[in-house]
Order: sequence, then structure tokens, then C-alpha cells
Amino acid sequence: MKSWATLLILLVIFLVTNICSADLKQDSYKNGSNIRKVLEKLLAEASQWTVEVLSDGKQVACGTIVDSQGLILTKASELTGSEFTCVLRDGTSHKAELLTENSQLDLALLGIHAAPLRTVSWSDKPPQVGQIVSSFDGSD
Repeated sequence: MKSWATLLILLVIFLVTNICSADLKQDSYKNGSNIRKVLEKLLAEASQWTVEVLSDGKQVACGTIVDSQGLILTKASELTGSEFTCVLRDGTSHKAELLTENSQLDLALLGIHAAPLRTVSWSDKPPQVGQIVSSFDGSD
């Protein structure tokens, strides 16, 4: 009797799993077209103050424009080269100078000669439980 009950439970789990997964189409997965459309709208503004950071010609990090005169905040530990470039959302490249870094916080401040730039919009509200948090990687 126990083996029949176990078999019945396994069969129900199998059927429910297959029915539920059949309803979830590929375009609803995390990299699916439906999700990407929603994220595109959410991240459109953030992409305006995000840059690609290159170290010796290789993309190593993203950066955030924190000052309209060309100050970029990025991850210090990724800046292992000797020449740095920032690529803006419009595709223009700008030679960057390492102005300062803090290894304890793993932050670096780069400077580029491009102004005026759109800067990050900071929030003074703490994040809420369940709030969606995402980052922009610079790619389309």
C-alpha cells in the first residue's frame, strides 16, 4: 500500500511539474524576450550614466558617472593595466586618468574630458524588502 501511495505522489509531482513548465515559455525565462523588454524600460535611464571601463584596451568593469564634468566611479581591483578608457553609452571613447583609489572599499575614481555628462540619480530612501535590484552591464 505504501509503495502505491509513493508511486501516486511521484506521478502527481511529475504531472504538475510538466504542466507548470509547459506554461512557462522560453521568452519568460530570465534572459527571455519578455523579461528583457521590461528590463530595457527600467534600465533606460540608468544606462545614460553608465560607462564601460577598459584597462589596456580590454573591458574590465562598468563605471558610474558621478559628476557632469567627467568623474567616473568604478571597481578599483579591476584596473590592473596602465591605460584606461571609458566608453559612453553613445559609443564615444575617452581616455581616462586614475585620480584616486581606495583599496579597502575597492573603489576608484577616474576622470575623463567630456562634459556635460548625465550623472547618476541617487536615492535617499533605503531599499525595501522584495525590491528589484539590477545592474546595467553596458551591452544592448
